[in-house]
Amino acid sequence: MFYYQNTIAIVNIVFPVLAALAVLARLSARRLTKLSLQADDWLIIVAWVVIFSDGILSAVAVYNWDYGDLLTKPRSQTVFKYLYVDGIFISFTIGIIKCSVVMFYKRIFTTRTFNKWANVVLAVSIAWTIASTLTKMFETTPDISKYWTDHGYTTINTPPLLITLNVTDLVLDLIILSLPLPVIRSLHISKKKRLAVLAIFGLGFFCVVSTCVRLYYFILVPPTKDPAYIVAFPEDATVAVDASIMWVHIECSASIITACLPTLVPFFTKMKTITTSIGSGWTRFTRSKASTTGRSENSLDLKSFDLSKRNSSTELEADKPNPQIHATTVISVV
Repeated sequence: MFYYQNTIAIVNIVFPVLAALAVLARLSARRLTKLSLQADDWLIIVAWVVIFSDGILSAVAVYNWDYGDLLTKPRSQTVFKYLYVDGIFISFTIGIIKCSVVMFYKRIFTTRTFNKWANVVLAVSIAWTIASTLTKMFETTPDISKYWTDHGYTTINTPPLLITLNVTDLVLDLIILSLPLPVIRSLHISKKKRLAVLAIFGLGFFCVVSTCVRLYYFILVPPTKDPAYIVAFPEDATVAVDASIMWVHIECSASIITACLPTLVPFFTKMKTITTSIGSGWTRFTRSKASTTGRSENSLDLKSFDLSKRNSSTELEADKPNPQIHATTVISVV
């Protein structure tokens, strides 16, 4: 098996699994806050289902249909069928993740000015999703079967199309990531907390990096749609395409993770409480054991006993939720 095949299969499975953990944590946070799932939550769930299904399909393509083996045999019609479905899945997934993020912003930032601009960006995101998905779906018209029967032949010039979709995707990502920055900057919170909130929202810039890498590989795609060239020079015509497909899978999973992070404050708060409780229980256990040992030696340390009582009271106070966290952190409302 060509080494590149293993890379494709591993990346397209591992990253969706990591995204699944983020989605599960998001759902757990919703349950902890006793809030029902909103439209942005459902869109992220749909996005994950699609990208995970596509990752499973890519692994099947690698190990059963020799997808990624570019040097020993030409692509089969089955592989081209997978590439056709993958293009549709990816375009749809990228678009609904954008819509989910903007709808999340609208839910937590409720000022009139912000919502006006958010509605504009949401409308553009919906239009981009529909346009990119339909373009991939009907790039070989009127007979879409020619895509897999004629070595990926399309009736449109594919390389410029891919670059155009990628550039608009990049620009839209930058707009979406910049959308909440003025609101966050105006929050009446400490500088440390403001930087923490900006860092959480700013993690989405990793997705921008992934998009840039994907754009680089798209630019390397030979500027031709002649199937004879693809058959004669597979290492030139398709390696760049496969690398870009792998990076778009990374981008989708990373986008799901970063879209979930701002919603996880209740989840991390609960995990911190559990960790503190476990640590407190262990401390009480070790002190109790030490006290038992002391009594077996017919000695009683009243000072230690008093300190233990004071420490228990302190621990109970530590277990109480800190209202300041939820009052000053904007993402706590989710």
